[in-house]
Amino acid sequence: MTADWWLDLWERDASVTDVRVEPLPDGWRHWRDFEKALEISGKSVFPSDAEALDWDRGRYIGFIRAVARRTGAGSMNFYDPAIGARVGVDT
Repeated sequence: MTADWWLDLWERDASVTDVRVEPLPDGWRHWRDFEKALEISGKSVFPSDAEALDWDRGRYIGFIRAVARRTGAGSMNFYDPAIGARVGVDT
């Protein structure tokens, strides 16, 4: 998900205000370096994302920082299985 996607999601939530969402500077590089360290150590249990991160160079893949203030209003519990049932997701 992009920073804009997260911003749109959080701005529609009445339980937060003063929303700030932004990609972390060089976040993709930190992720890539971590992936390469896993490759070198042989500790990775999943295929490496390093090649994709190098190719993308932070255009779409990276780390997003999202900060907001709670308003005290109730919010949706995204872990509630009843929500998944309402939108047709198997839990």
